[in-house]
Amino acid sequence: MRKPMLRFVPVLCLLFFFQANCSIFKPKMDPVGLQYAVGIQQEALELVAKAGESFSLHREEVYRLMTRVERAYEHARPLYKNDGVTGIWDVMRDPLANRLARFMAEWEKEDILDESYTKSALKWVKDDFDILIKIEEKKK
Repeated sequence: MRKPMLRFVPVLCLLFFFQANCSIFKPKMDPVGLQYAVGIQQEALELVAKAGESFSLHREEVYRLMTRVERAYEHARPLYKNDGVTGIWDVMRDPLANRLARFMAEWEKEDILDESYTKSALKWVKDDFDILIKIEEKKK
């Protein structure tokens, strides 16, 4: 009578192992990382839109934004299976990459940027943050 029940034990063990394995190796939701992404996105878009004005008027805002980007990167870097998020933050903070930090460096150098460049920058900054936010939300 007990032998038929014993046949299911290995199957149950395999199911348990599979479920445990999936939860162990899956990246965990990071609410702080998501909060960084959403908050910094809004701040970055508002600041990029002001690039038609003199950089000197917004110097402190730019430095504060880039400090927050650096903090977000440092927060994401040690998290398990967070390479996608870390990579996006790394590109955004790199002044040699054609992204947020480079835009801010060019604004500082040129003092005032033309409207067409600012409009295109708004689009790719928004796209970068949208990708980052989607990655964070998929971890739920």
